[in-house]
Amino acid sequence: MKPLITVAIPMLDAERTLGRCLDALDAQTLQADRFEVIVVDNGCRDRSAEIARAHRRVRLLVEPRPGAYVARNLAIGESRGDIVAFLDPDCEPVPGWLEAIARTFEDSSVRLACGVRRPAAGSVLLGSIGDYEAVKDEIVIGGDDPEIVYGYT
Repeated sequence: MKPLITVAIPMLDAERTLGRCLDALDAQTLQADRFEVIVVDNGCRDRSAEIARAHRRVRLLVEPRPGAYVARNLAIGESRGDIVAFLDPDCEPVPGWLEAIARTFEDSSVRLACGVRRPAAGSVLLGSIGDYEAVKDEIVIGGDDPEIVYGYT
């Protein structure tokens, strides 16, 4: 059986964007039984938790200590997946996102994978920043210097 992917989403007052993020996960082409979604409430004061609970596939956790990394670490600790994919609540992954992750990790030598990040709003400046980040990530992640390898969320 192919590995289960855990999608970990930390959130703080994300009611404006969370629904679209979770809808995009519902639209993934990867079979529904191949991934789980953990959303971590990191002190929300809005309707974010209510929105998360309304999505049947979401497991909602609460992390009272502030910070996205603390929330992500809780999700990692509670995950059932062999692979953890980080997503922020203001992101909307394309339908094949999880399928591409699963395919990438079929190669047992892969330990870390990062995708291309693109801003939703189109502008020359944002496009240029996105292009710069993609090239930088390719150099850092694909390079030979182990001192500068990192993954972003």
